[in-house]
Amino acid sequence: MPTLEDPEFVEALEKLFARREDIKSIAEYQRKLYESLAELHTSHHNVHERVRMLSESHQRGLEVENRALEHTKQDMERLHRSLEQAHDQNKHEITVAANEINRMVQELRKIPLLENRLERMERELQNLAREEHNEVRMNEDQERRIREEERRLREQEERIRRLEHR
Repeated sequence: MPTLEDPEFVEALEKLFARREDIKSIAEYQRKLYESLAELHTSHHNVHERVRMLSESHQRGLEVENRALEHTKQDMERLHRSLEQAHDQNKHEITVAANEINRMVQELRKIPLLENRLERMERELQNLAREEHNEVRMNEDQERRIREEERRLREQEERIRRLEHR
């Protein structure tokens, strides 16, 4: 059995039978503790309310940003489609232009052949003109000879007639 000299036993008894001063101290401590808890609860409630307001504000901000991002995304998609269409149009125009340039190059390559042909035709034309000129001169010479022959023939006929008339 415990004895009064046992310090643990004495301490246990002091805990069981508190003195009036101890009870007042405990009551005062409990009151301060309750006030601290009440103050802590009020602070916690204020912090909770502030966090709720910040969360709502943040959520509204996110919604605004999400709408703005969605709008921007739609704009970017529209611009991308427009850019693709413009690119396809440019590609088509470049193809048409390249085909036209190729056709022009082919036509330009024909120019020396056409120039050679033209020179040959000019030479042939000059030859034909010379031949025609020679034919005209020959015809003129022949006509002159024919007229000369006709004149001689008339003169002879005239002489024959004179002779016959005599």
